[in-house]
Amino acid sequence: MAEVRRVAAEVLAKLPKVRSHWPKEVKLKEKTFFSIYDEGRVVGMMTLDAGSVLKLIEVKPQHAVVRVGQSTSPIPVENTDLIERMGGEKNILDLRDEPPPKETPPPEATKPKTPDSPKSEPTKP
Repeated sequence: MAEVRRVAAEVLAKLPKVRSHWPKEVKLKEKTFFSIYDEGRVVGMMTLDAGSVLKLIEVKPQHAVVRVGQSTSPIPVENTDLIERMGGEKNILDLRDEPPPKETPPPEATKPKTPDSPKSEPTKP
C-alpha cells in the first residue's frame, strides 16, 4: 500500500473556502472504501482501486465527496490527488477565501403566491 502523507489541518480547513479552484475530478492514490447510501443510511460498501478517477462533488474539511454512478460518498482527501491538482498546499493556503455558496430556496418558496380573494379593479370615473 502506498504511504499517504498527512495533510496540514489548515489546508484541509481552507479547501471548502476555495470552491472555484476545485478540479472536476480526483484520482485515488490508494485503495479506498466507498459507502453506498440509501435515504441517509449506509446500505453497502465497495472498494475502489488506486488510480480510479472520480467526479468531485464537494469538499468538506478532511473529506472529498465523490460520485460513482448515481451514488455519492465522502472519502478522505488524503486518499486523493486533490491537493496536487490544486497546485500543492502552499498554493491552496495562498488562495483568497470565497463567500459561501448561496442556499437555493425550496421550489415552493419560489412560487408566486396567489391571492386568497380576487383583486378588484379600480373604477374609472
